[in-house]
Amino acid sequence: MQSINLVVITPAFMGVLFGTGLACVALAVVTLASWENPGAAWVLTGSVLYVVGADVVTIAFNVPLNDALAAVR
Repeated sequence: MQSINLVVITPAFMGVLFGTGLACVALAVVTLASWENPGAAWVLTGSVLYVVGADVVTIAFNVPLNDALAAVR
């Protein structure tokens, strides 16, 4: 696991992880601007759930766990 944590930090991985989160934030802003469209609440809910479930959980929980694991060497 320690070696995976070292090699996974690449521009491609970061672009996919955080690029998708940024796309969801942009989608949420567009959805709020066109709230009258059918399904807007679902789009907003999905965007928020993705950002919280993927990016916030990764930053708040997974990265500290990975840092602690790296310190065990």
